[in-house]
Amino acid sequence: MSVICMNHCSSLLQRTLDSVNLLQGLSNRDESARHEAAVTIQRIFDSWYFGFGSPAVAGFLETVANDTGGATLDTSMHGLITEQIPDLLRILHTAPSSDIRSAARDILRDLKIQKGFKIPNTVTSSPSFIQSLNMDHMKCLVDEPSEGDPFYTTYILFREYWFQWGRLNNYINVMGYHPEYLECYMKLKDHLFRGDLPLPYPDRYYIAIIAAAQQRCIYLVLFFVRQFISSGGPLSWLQGVQYGPPKWRQLCGLNRDLSDRPWKITADDIYNLTHGGDSNPLKEALSLSELMHVVAILSHVHALACFIFGCGIRPEIDNYDGLINLNVDNCNESYIYNNQTSNGSSQNNLHGSENGSTCSCLVEPWDDHISENGNNNHQDSRNDEPSDVDGKLRASKLLEIIQTEDLSWEDVAEDIVAEQFLTAIISNNQLDSEAVFPSNNMMKHIEKLSYHPLISRFLDSPHSGYRNFDARPFHATEYSWQEEGLPLADRLCTELGSLLDEKFRNAYDLTYNTLNGIQNVDTSLYRRTVWNEVQSFFGICHDDFRYDRVNRLLTNSQRAYLKLCSTFPVAVYTIQNLKFENIFPALSSSEMIHVILMIIEARQQACLSYILRAVSQCQVRNN
Repeated sequence: MSVICMNHCSSLLQRTLDSVNLLQGLSNRDESARHEAAVTIQRIFDSWYFGFGSPAVAGFLETVANDTGGATLDTSMHGLITEQIPDLLRILHTAPSSDIRSAARDILRDLKIQKGFKIPNTVTSSPSFIQSLNMDHMKCLVDEPSEGDPFYTTYILFREYWFQWGRLNNYINVMGYHPEYLECYMKLKDHLFRGDLPLPYPDRYYIAIIAAAQQRCIYLVLFFVRQFISSGGPLSWLQGVQYGPPKWRQLCGLNRDLSDRPWKITADDIYNLTHGGDSNPLKEALSLSELMHVVAILSHVHALACFIFGCGIRPEIDNYDGLINLNVDNCNESYIYNNQTSNGSSQNNLHGSENGSTCSCLVEPWDDHISENGNNNHQDSRNDEPSDVDGKLRASKLLEIIQTEDLSWEDVAEDIVAEQFLTAIISNNQLDSEAVFPSNNMMKHIEKLSYHPLISRFLDSPHSGYRNFDARPFHATEYSWQEEGLPLADRLCTELGSLLDEKFRNAYDLTYNTLNGIQNVDTSLYRRTVWNEVQSFFGICHDDFRYDRVNRLLTNSQRAYLKLCSTFPVAVYTIQNLKFENIFPALSSSEMIHVILMIIEARQQACLSYILRAVSQCQVRNN
């Protein structure tokens, strides 16, 4: 189970807006502006090193350095420098431009050699469960390809994301497998958090924080806490949900239901939130536009957490404990970090061939399983992984099944589909993830995570979680996302519905007409099966789909994984020695990621359909 040290959590919560934004100049689109920012950052560090609160005039610090032999007796401001080192290391290893990496390397080298700060060594590998050698698109970060290169579009998107957010998240690197989808995702994310929509900017990130906490996703809580601070949000809100504004405290129930049981959301819930009803003691009514913006953020983050857990996304460099406690005397200077790219080559290594012990508090389930006493119980499972030849054979078998199902297609009466769907619901509820995937005290680990100080402060109930669907089926013919949900979302928040729909459609329709290297394959039936199976976990019934085909196209372990990832994603982190390629042996790495993209988009569409139907019912009742 992945653990991020509590010390880092408290450190981030104590940082100021100026501290979090100090290095933002290195994400400026203009190269000359980035160079000026690097010079300014260096002079700020020089001033802090000698105990001055602001950058001194040119020549003054040089005089001080000459008078003191380069040493300083005033260390009162060294902590301000130390807290920037993890960010600089992240920039050094993830920036999509050589000039940015060079600037970070020069600053770090000065801190290490001239000023004597401890700079941990870093070793990079993969951002997720997929091995680096299977992520060819990541090479573009170092190669910086020109137009015409097959990875040029991916590189441009990576740069654009860097310029927008000042960082390149590990999960974005994984989404880079599918640049067409990534572009849709980036447009939607930018609109949600920075577009012309009703909620104030800090409030958007605060809502994202409570959504990430509801899914027990520390990775996303840390990301959105940083964005909240960067946008000028009140630090007092970060003390806990009870310290936030009453308007957002009342969202706890909606956040919980939207995450775990969206079918429980009713028109009464919408009325109470938008009219300050009797069951809303805070009397802080939201407009329908504000509510639409809120649920779009909540559902977006809930779904993104499924991607984080489902792909085994590793913590960012600046989230590791070994990079936070650099001012602790017993912190080892050489630190091994598993990140993502070959950016960790010699050009980015400040230490050359230095060796040292490892400083780490992270356990990754994708590499090894650690027992509660800290012993490594991992068994080398490389021999259990399907070979390329085996993968091709399994892909051929899957293709044969798909083609057989396509040839046997026939229309089925709605009553038969309804009967099949009820059978599918029973089958879904009987899926036992712990029986399929061995777990080391799944619920115990999840409960422990619920009480993590960064999670518990934003939860109103640490015992909440997904429950099997137990309501009347939601027939897509009764309330269509395309015909009713999308237009309503667009009316309440400009372009929001259209951008969501573009993302849904891209994930659903995305195909390269291949299956693990086999060319000219129509995968539409397989994609439709995955999508509809995920939505069936939330009670969504598609009346034009034969649910008896699910068990022929998906194995029991595949269905169990789809359920776990889409409904209770934090549990994925408790699975021992999870090998995704063993669950979907017929798929390539790119196709595995596409499956997870379909999981998160099918989930978000299902959740939004429930709440938009409730909004529509509330509007009808009030007219």
